[in-house]
Amino acid sequence: MAIIKVGDFGDNTLVGVKSELNELYGDSIENYGGATGGDDNLTGGANSTNYLFGDASEIRGGAGAGGDDTLTGGANATNTLYGDAESMVGPSTGGNDTLIGERAAPIHSTVMQRLQGARCRGG
Repeated sequence: MAIIKVGDFGDNTLVGVKSELNELYGDSIENYGGATGGDDNLTGGANSTNYLFGDASEIRGGAGAGGDDTLTGGANATNTLYGDAESMVGPSTGGNDTLIGERAAPIHSTVMQRLQGARCRGG
């Protein structure tokens, strides 16, 4: 069973559940309205599969911006960390994010960000 936690556009702290499939979104699942994400702290669950999105899965147009987020993968887990969003399209800007992989072996952490469009820039 997937555990999905979504913050609001404030500064949120979200923690994944141990031994589960976790999807954590700091501010919303998608940001299409040009809102600015909060400065969020997301931590994956131990012994889990974790997908952590600092702000949203996608930030699209309307001058949307990501916040300054801290993402930490869960221990002994498979972690995929997206600082702001998996995809940023149009006039959007990433925040100044800190991404930390898991602390225990074996290491299964992936850190990625994809920007699309001439007016996208990372933080």
